[in-house]
Amino acid sequence: MHERSIKNKPLDTILYEIDMLRHCAHALATKKNRAGESEFHRAEYYLCIEGFLLHFRNLIAFFISQQDESHDLGINDPVRWAGSTIEQRRYSDLMKQAREVNAKHGTQDFDRGKDSTCYDQISKFLQHCTSYRHERAKEWDLDGMFGDLDSILKNFTDRFASPVVKVMPFLGRESNSTATLSTTERLFFPHEEDS
Repeated sequence: MHERSIKNKPLDTILYEIDMLRHCAHALATKKNRAGESEFHRAEYYLCIEGFLLHFRNLIAFFISQQDESHDLGINDPVRWAGSTIEQRRYSDLMKQAREVNAKHGTQDFDRGKDSTCYDQISKFLQHCTSYRHERAKEWDLDGMFGDLDSILKNFTDRFASPVVKVMPFLGRESNSTATLSTTERLFFPHEEDS
């Protein structure tokens, strides 16, 4: 049996999504560089792209309060994700910025002849098996998408995640150092990079 990390409260779900998006973003370059080595490495690269897009879409939905189902978490419903009332002024700037990122990384929707958000595009190309996947090539500016969303994620965790100092050893990407310091308790920590 397999299970993702345990979440003790609704906020943990959001923090997990943030951690997974960051993991995918940091793993992309390595996966892309190895994609030409074998079918296995190409599949790993595609899996990393899809993981990134899935977690990006989930986070955009949370930050713009895209709540299609009654159990969906949205930043505009803090009682549900934080367990208490939070004044809207504490997160309204994050909602505004997320809407801008969602619009910026959208594209022209050929079916409707109007602009389509990034959330909508990811839904069309990833959420279901659709004809779009073979009818239209779709390139994603994953670096730009991550760069635009990551400051929102940092501000959110700074404001709403309980800071706890933890030292988690791992092999660094650039310096080959063996330790890093995390100032926020997290559910997922980077593992050694693939060699």
